[in-house]
Amino acid sequence: MTATIGYAFGNIDCELGTQLAGFNAVRPCTSIHKSLYARLLLIRSTSDYCFIQMDTICIDDDFLDLIASRLAKFGVEKKNIIASATHTHSGPSGLKNTESGIFKGLEGLFGKYNSVLANRYADVIESLFLKAESTLADFCMRYGSSSIEGVASERHDASLPSDNRLVVMEFLTAENKKILYYNYPCHPTILNGSSTVISSDLPSGVIDAFGDEYEMIMFINGSCGDISTRFTRKESTTHQITVFGQIIKDKIETTLHALPYTQLNTIEFKPFDVSLKVKRFASQAEAESVLKAAQAELDEGTCKLLSKNELRLLLSVVEGATTNVAFCRNFGSIAKVTLHLTAFTINELKFVTVPAELFSSLSNPLREKYELIFIGYTNGYFMYITDRSAFEKGYYESFSTIFALGEGEVLMNEIEKQFIQSKIF
Repeated sequence: MTATIGYAFGNIDCELGTQLAGFNAVRPCTSIHKSLYARLLLIRSTSDYCFIQMDTICIDDDFLDLIASRLAKFGVEKKNIIASATHTHSGPSGLKNTESGIFKGLEGLFGKYNSVLANRYADVIESLFLKAESTLADFCMRYGSSSIEGVASERHDASLPSDNRLVVMEFLTAENKKILYYNYPCHPTILNGSSTVISSDLPSGVIDAFGDEYEMIMFINGSCGDISTRFTRKESTTHQITVFGQIIKDKIETTLHALPYTQLNTIEFKPFDVSLKVKRFASQAEAESVLKAAQAELDEGTCKLLSKNELRLLLSVVEGATTNVAFCRNFGSIAKVTLHLTAFTINELKFVTVPAELFSSLSNPLREKYELIFIGYTNGYFMYITDRSAFEKGYYESFSTIFALGEGEVLMNEIEKQFIQSKIF
């Protein structure tokens, strides 16, 4: 098939003093560790296919609609847009709509909605499309997969299985320009809630490690709802970002080493919807009682001088219970929520996007059975989708999910059904 590729990236830093999002600890930023960027990869064949990556905590439905409306004037169809957030917790708050809908009242987590910021970021995406279009060129590509040890683990118990698989695509243009697109499931949150710096966090370490080898590097997250660096990092510092960035960079090089370049033979997108049941939320009083008990347990653990990791687990339960209190105000008559997913193929690589923080324990069986590559935080954001075990064990994510027990498994069944029935896979 005939296809060309273009690329562009632009700065999306916020002003010092802007509130940062994440950790249930919105706090003003005081300095910049690593600048934030939006990146756009354009593949033009029979249609225009846009891959967008932003160093933000999320890209929700409202912001996706805003992006789509800007790109529609250039003939880009919404169904051909893959817009992914890295999920940094060291970027600006205000991008997620907390004024209406099911996330109303979650300013403590995402900050007050800022329409000016959202439109400024949409302006950046629009300009990036035009820049990418101006760089369109013939290209070839190579791709491979492997695994990364020592960077991330299951975030509740490091002995439990998770997903350490790495998928890499490298594009080489006729002008000898290289673009890197890699998928790796990991909460990119080496910096913790006490940090007040602007930073893309973990992905910046990879970019620094590569230097000027690539014109653009895109980190695309996976099913990392239950994966982080909590047990693997020695410290929550910028030095740790550098250490892990070098490990990932080395593994990317090893993965690509000696792989031949090939042409793009197939690219196809197919959006589909899945409706999931919302869980029954407790009364406001019950939710506040759970929060009080969680805080008391954290206070007791602090007095007992528990380890940092033990205290972090207890703190995460407090954070989840806090989110749950806000949810209890919003879910009176809502019974179901519809998620918008996209299945797409690039040559023999098979991807599916999920607008949430999906547990790898849910997606792993489909990865192993069909070699499906899951992309999280994409084309919407509905927080956590957990497995049954998370509810049974009372994990933070079970408090922070809006979905009922067993709905994560329902989603996997629907994705598998789509895989079996879809002609693009």
